[in-house]
Amino acid sequence: MQLVDEILEAKQKIKEYKILLDEAIKNDNFDREIKLKKEIENLENICLSNEKTIDEMVYELYGLSDDEIKIVEGV
Repeated sequence: MQLVDEILEAKQKIKEYKILLDEAIKNDNFDREIKLKKEIENLENICLSNEKTIDEMVYELYGLSDDEIKIVEGV
């Protein structure tokens, strides 16, 4: 499934970028630090968006009501 692949790729990039971010912070490279933080945030947003889409697909597949969805999500 494409959404899952995108999540896995994004999480791998986040892991790599966090290592680079630590290096940028140690070297006082503020421009690179800002760029990496923005990229990590964008990748995290991709993960959240795809996870939400997958959740909605599962809820629809199982025909969950709004109340049942709230229970599953712990709301």
